[in-house]
Amino acid sequence: MQIMNKSFQAAQEALENATPAAQADPLRPRYHFAAPAQWMNDPNGTIFIDGEYHLFYQLNPYAPHWGKIHWGHAKSPDLARWEHLPIALTPAYEKDEQHCFSGCCVNDGGTPVIFYTSIGGRLGLANVWRGAQQWTARGDAGLMHWERAANNPIVRQSQHPRKIYDWRDPYVWKDGDEWRMVLAGKYFGDKGGSVYLYSSPNLETWTFRGVLYQHEEKGVECPNMLKFGERYVLIVSPYGQVRYAVGRLENDKFLPDQWFDLDHGKDFYATNTFIDGEDGYKLVGWLKVPGNGAWHGCLSLPRQITLGSAGPRIVPAAGLRSLRRAPIDWSAAVVGNCIEIRATFPAGAQSTVGFLLQDDQREYPLTVDSTSAGLRVLNEKRKLERFDPSEPLSLHIFIDHSVVEVFVNERESLSTWLRPSLAGRGAWRVRSIAPAEKLEGWHLDNL
Repeated sequence: MQIMNKSFQAAQEALENATPAAQADPLRPRYHFAAPAQWMNDPNGTIFIDGEYHLFYQLNPYAPHWGKIHWGHAKSPDLARWEHLPIALTPAYEKDEQHCFSGCCVNDGGTPVIFYTSIGGRLGLANVWRGAQQWTARGDAGLMHWERAANNPIVRQSQHPRKIYDWRDPYVWKDGDEWRMVLAGKYFGDKGGSVYLYSSPNLETWTFRGVLYQHEEKGVECPNMLKFGERYVLIVSPYGQVRYAVGRLENDKFLPDQWFDLDHGKDFYATNTFIDGEDGYKLVGWLKVPGNGAWHGCLSLPRQITLGSAGPRIVPAAGLRSLRRAPIDWSAAVVGNCIEIRATFPAGAQSTVGFLLQDDQREYPLTVDSTSAGLRVLNEKRKLERFDPSEPLSLHIFIDHSVVEVFVNERESLSTWLRPSLAGRGAWRVRSIAPAEKLEGWHLDNL
């Protein structure tokens, strides 16, 4: 059992010892999820079970940089307030496992089942790209104790016609009476990476169905397959901007309509999803936010994704409203580090609308140029892909110390970070640069 082995105890103690220094960072985000300390990256095993959201994530409990990857664990009633739990998976060193890479968790008739990529020790880090293994572990009802399956690996390289490199990140979902899985990787000799499709009647025996999708130029990671009736949304992280496309499945092939950025932030990556009985999916991504030397990385705010005739609708998860503490008084200077703003500007308003954030040294934009469809958030500038200048412009902004997220017209977002200079006032100042048709905002809980 995971909780009893010595490597778990060592990892847990290392994480706890580093926590005070990480928590003391005044620029550490408060309502964005972050590990208690040290390094974290991809969200894993995102599952809603027995009325609670459980989140697992890539964690190095020993240092604020990548290495010795474990699975951290937390749970939440609302996706806003998280309770840190003991580390879920430590590498099974006795089985020659050195890292527990990314994966997912599903509910098998009341039993939680983790699927993840196991990186062995014989080849060292070369095994990351030369061929990893796909392992599974079953948990107890509280998702606290995990037992690896005796028949690991549950999918094998020998099931494929060619050698696969960079083979990782299982994502599993139920489709009727059948389970399906996608994995990312690259056949030897191919220029671009692929998403591979598998099926199983019981989560135990898996059949390789073929290449679901192949990128023309880049490798891919962390595939997510979101099902909306007969339509699908495929999300991939191609070593750059996270991309998505709406499309359909024909003969186990994904046929995309058009590809878009899921988030315009250059440090948004490696998504995963919750399915909770509400419409659509809740999705989170990793934000590559540097800390004070005692922590690194946090997650994006959870966003709800639904699919309509005009494409995906992408909005902050409703549970985040529970963070609202007091409405903003716009007649006075707005000062704070945990802020939410909603603003609507009429179509045909002045070219550049939005807000400016000011620290002790300079101002940073949170703006949209309706003429060029240019979106600027702190030091990043991107072109909106689904912008219609004939529509009113809505901005939904979240400021959390060093992390800022901006949602535009419920279709696009940009998540980014900046370690500002706040020694003087100790907080950001916010000001509007154009009159809004509707303006509201809140100071949020500083958790």
